[in-house]
Amino acid sequence: MISKLIIKNFQSHKLTKLKFHSGVNCIIGSSDVGKTAIIRALRWLMFNRPKGDAIRSYWGGETRVSMSTEAGKLDLVRDSTNYYVLNGQKLEAIGYDVPEEVTSMLNVNEINLQNQHDRPFLLDTSPGAVAQFFNAVAHLDVIDRAISNVQKWIRELHQGIDSAASQIVNLEAKLSEYDGIEELDGRVTAIEQLDKERRGYLSLAEQLQTYVKEIKDVEAKIDSHASILNLDESVDATLLLIQEKQNKTVEQIQLLNLLTAIEDVNKQAESKQNLISKLEAQFVKMFPDVCPLCNAPKSKNLVA
Repeated sequence: MISKLIIKNFQSHKLTKLKFHSGVNCIIGSSDVGKTAIIRALRWLMFNRPKGDAIRSYWGGETRVSMSTEAGKLDLVRDSTNYYVLNGQKLEAIGYDVPEEVTSMLNVNEINLQNQHDRPFLLDTSPGAVAQFFNAVAHLDVIDRAISNVQKWIRELHQGIDSAASQIVNLEAKLSEYDGIEELDGRVTAIEQLDKERRGYLSLAEQLQTYVKEIKDVEAKIDSHASILNLDESVDATLLLIQEKQNKTVEQIQLLNLLTAIEDVNKQAESKQNLISKLEAQFVKMFPDVCPLCNAPKSKNLVA
């Protein structure tokens, strides 16, 4: 329920504050003092219509309509753009759209507001129009559409069932043409087994033909080299000579190694002899003219 309404810079209202009581509230006044503008302000707040600046006061300023209800406070402001303020949260109002949060809070539609010159609500309306209105309120039109759609689907299913039944009859008629096919099953199985064996024999025959060809090729090679068999004695003699050559070659290598070893020993002996000569010369040079042990003069044999 609306408890307070504030209208600012809206048509003839510069700043109007209204407080409402629970139950029925009446707004009275002389003509052209802004009573209808209050309904327009409520309509503008609830439905974000009309667009344009015709609703704004000629003296300018921000146009604002504020409403307080049990669900909270709601403002609609028009300056350069339209926007709602719901319990302190700013919500954009694009075009004629009303934010979903505002719609959920108000929970009203066009039937909740009537203009001054509207006809009495549903009293002078035809029975069909009244029924249509209540159907819309109770969403019976949605139920009618749903029932219509379900009936349409049922008809389509029946058509599908009839079509499937007809296809089954046709297929059964075609299937009757193959009544004797079960009797051929055993024969087909036997034929398949025989064909499998036949393919096995064919594969074996191909392998045998390959082996025969290989044997013939080997025999041809043997025939082409038959003359080599007559050279056995010459080959044996040649092999003996080759063996003797290899033995001599080994002996030659051993002798060469022995000569190399002898030359190495001679070089070592010569090197040792040179060292002995050097040591003797050093000994003679270092030995005194008189032997310190026996006081004998140095021997001439020690003189270099």
